[in-house]
Amino acid sequence: MVVSRQLLEKYTNASYHVHSSGEDYPFRIGGSNTALQGLLGRFGAGTACLITACNPYSRPFPDEVNREANDHLREELTRRGLTFLTGEGSDPDGEWPAEESFLVFDLPQEMVADLCRRYRQNAVVWIGDNGIAELLIPAGAKSSDPWSTGD
Repeated sequence: MVVSRQLLEKYTNASYHVHSSGEDYPFRIGGSNTALQGLLGRFGAGTACLITACNPYSRPFPDEVNREANDHLREELTRRGLTFLTGEGSDPDGEWPAEESFLVFDLPQEMVADLCRRYRQNAVVWIGDNGIAELLIPAGAKSSDPWSTGD
């Protein structure tokens, strides 16, 4: 699936939030974020990814369908014994409703790419140990690199 430049801009300009211990940790794509670095440290993690099962391939689905898809994703993360927090991604222009998401710690990129494909997501937010959030787009199944930068 090819992600349009307009859609890529929407993802890049979105506002992201993670919830932990009654606090909200806002962040954006790019730029170092000490709050994200702190979360990684608090959970003893080197990396994290923010993923959702809402609105597959960025097509709007009813709230009930999105809740059910995210419930399946949450169950899978729990079943695998992964550490995660809840969060969301939202459109600052208000054209797109906020999407419940999960910040999953220390998930290998190959598994993240697999989850993106299985839950039909165009992108995932990857947070490296430097606290910088970047947008990753799953590459085609025939690629040896599971990720593309979307360029």
